[in-house]
Amino acid sequence: MPAINQNIGAHGTADVGHVALRYTDGRAMGIMANQPEWQTVASANAATVEHAISQLRLVLDEQQYGDFWTTVQDVVRLFKDIKPLTSNDRARLWSDFGPLCERAKDEQARARERRATASRQKRDVVESALNDAYWQARGADSWNDLARANALLAQARSWMNDGWAQVSLADGLVHLSDGRLIKTDRDACWARWHEVKDLIQQRRDDL
Repeated sequence: MPAINQNIGAHGTADVGHVALRYTDGRAMGIMANQPEWQTVASANAATVEHAISQLRLVLDEQQYGDFWTTVQDVVRLFKDIKPLTSNDRARLWSDFGPLCERAKDEQARARERRATASRQKRDVVESALNDAYWQARGADSWNDLARANALLAQARSWMNDGWAQVSLADGLVHLSDGRLIKTDRDACWARWHEVKDLIQQRRDDL
């Protein structure tokens, strides 16, 4: 989501979220002395902030957490800078904005936990293939034995790439997953992969 645009013009107007509105700190244009005009501008400002919060909610619904937190900073600046805004509107809008940020924190934490769990499961699968390759190479008596060990090594390598299908134990169906290993699991798999690769090369030299 693009950042909320705020450009103050020479005549005291601002373009916030592509909505033109009067922008004043009470000194400009005597707007505070004109109550109907003040209320009109305050209502327009409230609508602008409300639109920004609605757009922020859409970003969160799409689970774009990086974009969400970047845009949060824009909305915070909007709350700080946009004037006039009635105290009732400010309180109402903040009561929408605050819980949205709390929801994002909770959802992001759960997503991070799910990713760590999925990564650990994938690491187990990869390491199982690497262990099979290790013992196949360790006990190899022929080039054919080493070829089988190398095939297992290649299979483990392919599983280390992002993207794979998983079978859910809950429903027995195959689900697509991005299959991304977190850094600690990826580093562990690569370390083991290189260890097995070196063993295969050593056994090849021995034969």
